[in-house]
Amino acid sequence: MNDKIASVSFLRGVPADEAMERLVPMAANGYAEVIDRHGAAVLQYGHFLGFGPLREILAASHGVAPGRVVAGNGGMEMISLFFKALPLKSTILIEEATYDRVITDALRYGHRLIGVPLGTEGLDLERFEALAAGSKAAAFYGIPFHHNPTGITYTEENRLAVEGICRARGLFCIWDICYEALRYDGTANLPIAVDAWGPVLMSSFTKTISPGTKHGGPQYGSGHPFSRRCRCPGDRRILHRPDPGRNRRGRRGPVHRPEQGGRGGHCGCLAGGGPGL
Repeated sequence: MNDKIASVSFLRGVPADEAMERLVPMAANGYAEVIDRHGAAVLQYGHFLGFGPLREILAASHGVAPGRVVAGNGGMEMISLFFKALPLKSTILIEEATYDRVITDALRYGHRLIGVPLGTEGLDLERFEALAAGSKAAAFYGIPFHHNPTGITYTEENRLAVEGICRARGLFCIWDICYEALRYDGTANLPIAVDAWGPVLMSSFTKTISPGTKHGGPQYGSGHPFSRRCRCPGDRRILHRPDPGRNRRGRRGPVHRPEQGGRGGHCGCLAGGGPGL
């Protein structure tokens, strides 16, 4: 391509090393302060639900109780665990064009995928209603915000209508919101409310800090049948399921920045290129 022609990269979301170098002082100070503040708890296996202070931060950011938070190794791991928890060969409704790794992962567990067309405002509601009624689907997976690979952002009306159909038909409504906080146009995504039914919110908290820290997960309503199918305590909404032997220090380091009130400034730095660190 001619160097004078602007181009758009469709490579995966791996940030430049130059961007990561700017975060080294913040990460180094953050890890040190977390160890000073929380001591040996940072180095121990810890609770199977994840590091308590981090779960409190995540709970506050989505308006749920800390007891509904489980800390894990990244959003994709949590989506995978969710799919694994569904009965074998379940039917899952997805957007016709969506995140390819979700498709691969669902197929790995033997699930059947049915695509739903997208329009300028979000999902084709008429088609979705028909499929939800006639396919005996177990779940719907969608990406409602600006990071949808099609470039389509759901309107709030469309998103709420999708949730209403899922609720009426007994489907899990899974929203992938991993880049929710990372917008570069000066606006913010409207928060998604989670009640006793749901929906399930799959997040990736460390997208706003550094990808190597690997932390993310979903949220779901305590009254939703998933709380029984997964054999989790009934009051769990956020399911960041951890692997106790993997990257635990990485999941605790991110606690420092939000505890000091710095995450907002850090996100602003990512969006606007200012110092922010």
